[in-house]
Amino acid sequence: MKRICTFLLLIAAIVSSVSADNGLYDGKYDRPTHFPDFQRPTGWPNNMSIFVQAMTAGGDTVFNYEVAVYDQKNTLRAIGRSRTADKQKCMLTVFGQEGDTFHFEVIYGDFDNPTIRPVNETCVFKTNAVLGIEIDKPFPLTLAAAPVVAYWTDNVTALEPDALVAPDSADLSLLRQSVRIALRGSWKHESIACLLDSCRSLMILELGTLPDVTDGAFKGTNPNCLKYLPAGTVKAPDGWTNCIADGKALTDIVLEDGTSDYPYPFHNLSAIALNGHKAIYSRTDGWKYANGTSGWNTLVIPFDAELQADDIAVDVLPSFDLSKTENTPSWMKQAGYWICPFLYSTESEGLMFRTTLSDNVIRANTPYLFAMPGRNFVKTISGIDYSLSMEGRDIRFVSVGDSLPATPSSIVGSCESDYADWTDAHFTGTYRVLKQQPMSILKSQIADGYDAFVYYPKANLLPFRAYIDNFKGTPSKSLFRIDVSWTDNGATGFEEVTQDESAGVMYDLSGRRIVDTHTQGTVIINRKKVYLGL
Repeated sequence: MKRICTFLLLIAAIVSSVSADNGLYDGKYDRPTHFPDFQRPTGWPNNMSIFVQAMTAGGDTVFNYEVAVYDQKNTLRAIGRSRTADKQKCMLTVFGQEGDTFHFEVIYGDFDNPTIRPVNETCVFKTNAVLGIEIDKPFPLTLAAAPVVAYWTDNVTALEPDALVAPDSADLSLLRQSVRIALRGSWKHESIACLLDSCRSLMILELGTLPDVTDGAFKGTNPNCLKYLPAGTVKAPDGWTNCIADGKALTDIVLEDGTSDYPYPFHNLSAIALNGHKAIYSRTDGWKYANGTSGWNTLVIPFDAELQADDIAVDVLPSFDLSKTENTPSWMKQAGYWICPFLYSTESEGLMFRTTLSDNVIRANTPYLFAMPGRNFVKTISGIDYSLSMEGRDIRFVSVGDSLPATPSSIVGSCESDYADWTDAHFTGTYRVLKQQPMSILKSQIADGYDAFVYYPKANLLPFRAYIDNFKGTPSKSLFRIDVSWTDNGATGFEEVTQDESAGVMYDLSGRRIVDTHTQGTVIINRKKVYLGL
């Protein structure tokens, strides 16, 4: 009985010395609390006591502080001050009910400009319990690392950031130009709202902890930004997209093309397992549609994909031959597309591309020439008009594998091994916004009815597109013209308009040289499709 009385007297003495209005904070007693509107909860049938015996930050003891106790809904439940006799200790009385979980914040330093830090530890409510009163079972509070912002303004893959600063010291103008941002330390109970506002170039966001308050955090931010969440995270916050943890996607990876005013760049630091989710790319603005003579686009996407129109997978079209009536119903429902990977380039032969893919898989990080039939693609068969048009349909590229590869440092069209020594120019893709750079970009020559790669000393190019570098270092106004041969036997034809076309070398539709003089069928002669009959 005597031992119990002594224990109760100890508790009473502790409680009487540490109420929030007469405890020690910032070296002074009886200072106003940082929570002047706080009212001690009423109506709770039970309470528990927490005796904090030590408070540390980075291994150093913290003195003269105030503690705020929050429940699982972030409602303030209790406050307390460091004890007058032992400046590193504190006693808290918390009202609640079984099952409540509490976390803490500590306020210390200059009273008018205090440091506020979350705490690593949490505790669960136990009716009438006293935590930490026994010396061999202390209840310490360890302050989490201070929140800092690291940002990269240019090189997204650099090991070290351009700046590493406290949130209130971050230069917002530089943040909004950044390509990568890391929020390090603890952001558990601080808002990142407005910090990332209008970061239109941001491609990588790394979070050391998940902030509880994120309203407005991504307003105006690049929607293609990949969000790397803390290790062990198994569920992304509601409403977030493009989330990754432990090398695995927690949501679909949804990529958008943007517009010339607001283009959306992309970069992936390391391979990601899609983990049952999909990667999707869509270009909502900027498609050109084939009309029989022109309508080519350039395309590069960061994952293996199939093309879907209105959520239905469509097939690659091997040629412009519309004469096979048995396929007409399929054409009417699904239409199709043409896609041509780079083959090789030489100074004498110009730039060569494969006629089309051998399957329906568009390969990751491979630049292509790409076209879809427009409303003018109509073929009359037995007096009936049939259309292949893809205009007005929801065009999306949807992943067919279970991974999103790391973005390579260079996205150059692979030359066929047979022609490894022939390449004098490069067909190169980009996921970045290229500005004021010398390159040849695809342009429609409307008056002449064809498409061509046109050289500009200061050209601009949007992400998910491709260009041609200077051919042998010598730019040409119209480096590469694309002709479309719309015949029953023809497919795509390519003509380099600056070349001498007197040579009569023949190639098959895969670009390989033909030496058999008795070859029949469709071949390439002087970069034009020719049908050789009997």
